[in-house]
Amino acid sequence: MVFNTLKSTLSVEKVVETPPQKNQEPKKPLFSLPPKTEAKNVSPVCRGIKNQGATCYLNSFIQVLFHTPEFRNELLELTFPNNSGDDNWFNVVYQLQRLFVELLGPDTSAVKTNGLTKSLDWTQKDTDIQQDVQEFGRYFLGILDEKLQLSSSANMISHLFSGIQVEYLTCTMCNISKEQYSTFFDISLPIRSIDGKTSYDSLEYAIEQYLRPEILDEHFCDICGKKSKFLKGQKFKELPYILCFHLGRTTYNINSLKPVKINDKVSFPFIISMDVDGYNSIFELYGVIIHKGEATFGHYYSYIKDFKSGQWFECNDDIITTIPPHKIESTFSGKSSAYMIMYRLFDRNRNREAYTIDELPAHLNYLLNFFEKSMASVV
Repeated sequence: MVFNTLKSTLSVEKVVETPPQKNQEPKKPLFSLPPKTEAKNVSPVCRGIKNQGATCYLNSFIQVLFHTPEFRNELLELTFPNNSGDDNWFNVVYQLQRLFVELLGPDTSAVKTNGLTKSLDWTQKDTDIQQDVQEFGRYFLGILDEKLQLSSSANMISHLFSGIQVEYLTCTMCNISKEQYSTFFDISLPIRSIDGKTSYDSLEYAIEQYLRPEILDEHFCDICGKKSKFLKGQKFKELPYILCFHLGRTTYNINSLKPVKINDKVSFPFIISMDVDGYNSIFELYGVIIHKGEATFGHYYSYIKDFKSGQWFECNDDIITTIPPHKIESTFSGKSSAYMIMYRLFDRNRNREAYTIDELPAHLNYLLNFFEKSMASVV
């Protein structure tokens, strides 16, 4: 299965102009949101997710989404009218909402993702093949974004996960730049230099190297009318609310022509400061997706923080355990190392606490009743 990254690769070329607007108004709502209510100060429930064969990557990413309060709340507030013209059983957004309700339910057993994978049109063959969690994350957010376009929550994904990056080419003589803008769901960072001799041993250093421009000699400048040196690089124009970094832990062995995993140490902070156009933003770590194994095989699981209590959890498919914060350091290097790192922006006007089972919107009570009856029948 090859995932389509959808919006994460869209781009447009301009010459120092205003970047494209990433928020667009929907034409006609298909389903809508009831009036928003503030969540109470109650800690969220944490349940495991069953593995369908090789779906640890899906489980790890779903757990991060579930523990993103603003995403969970807005998803649970969505309503699906009977005359929507869409079969809810096969609607990806509906199936994810249903899964979230079950994760909040009173049962303590792990939940199944069969309804969600069926809505993605996956077969048993698909769920038996492990995929890259970064590729899946881009694909899944793109699918959700597409399905939400005919809703009053059309900008949900872009508001939370989408940022804008600029690739530039600047003449060192006339200082005129050619810029190309693109949206992204995550930032993929190399953790070694191109020659492989230098390891970037911290997230901050990897970001610094990612943004460092290179010098191009003897390129023709249309403005100057002659050859000149150019600076080629990239910078961030707008950071997303949920800032996600992907560590490039895979390289290729020149002799064997096979992928090899890089187990180098890459430390990352619990709080990170990012400067964009002179404006400083502070982000808090709340999710780490870990890959255990080699480049061509292995297992994904996640460490996730509950914003209310500050407690960290290890979410490893159907097994959920509490962990001390210092255990995060064990993912800096080795065969079980951080692969994706998630931060949330510090913003008092936007930060929310996630809905709990006692705070579910009324229109979802039927799902809770259904799950409770199902649990009672099993007992």
